[in-house]
Amino acid sequence: MAWNHNHLYAFSFPTIVRDSGQFPIKVGKPTGDVASRVAGQCKSAAVLEQPVVPATWLVKRVGPTELAIHNILKARGKHREVAPGQESFNTTIAELKAIIKFVTG
Repeated sequence: MAWNHNHLYAFSFPTIVRDSGQFPIKVGKPTGDVASRVAGQCKSAAVLEQPVVPATWLVKRVGPTELAIHNILKARGKHREVAPGQESFNTTIAELKAIIKFVTG
């Protein structure tokens, strides 16, 4: 799939992804394509495994939708405040899908 600037993405790492229950997920928007954006964010000697992208969403208004997702998750107390960056949350893919459905209506 060709993911691009019209998509939002969720990424994490294989050792922490869960089939059920919350796990740390970064939610963001690419400036180009999703794969390049995720790879660029993970270029560090401290990253010991390749990231996985368990979900992407095609949306019309990427910036406002991303901001709404972040704010809803923060309001729910799911923001990982001690994690690097500003876009990491303890959540599930199902919760993200429900938020996106609510926001994009």
